[in-house]
Amino acid sequence: MSTFVTSSLVVTGVLAILGGPLFLIAWRRGRRTTIRNFVISGAVIALICGVLAWSSERLVRQCQEAGSPSCFDAGGDGLRFLFVGFYAVSAWINAYFIWHD
Repeated sequence: MSTFVTSSLVVTGVLAILGGPLFLIAWRRGRRTTIRNFVISGAVIALICGVLAWSSERLVRQCQEAGSPSCFDAGGDGLRFLFVGFYAVSAWINAYFIWHD
């Protein structure tokens, strides 16, 4: 359970930092709906990443208990990286378009 909470909080912080330019530009242009939508999507992504971290840890633990010396779940880490990356790129593209609107 601590992995879920820790991962969710870390991802939330990273998404808040990466979405900062969008939040600042959207606030100055009066786009409160855009800010709300990105905050909601960031919360959903953080929850998904928390579940992925928890399941990845459980999978590795089960693999080690089965006696395998080399257990690593690269898929969970890669999927979390993709979620955060897509969020960042989407936020930056939206910030660019709002800035030039």
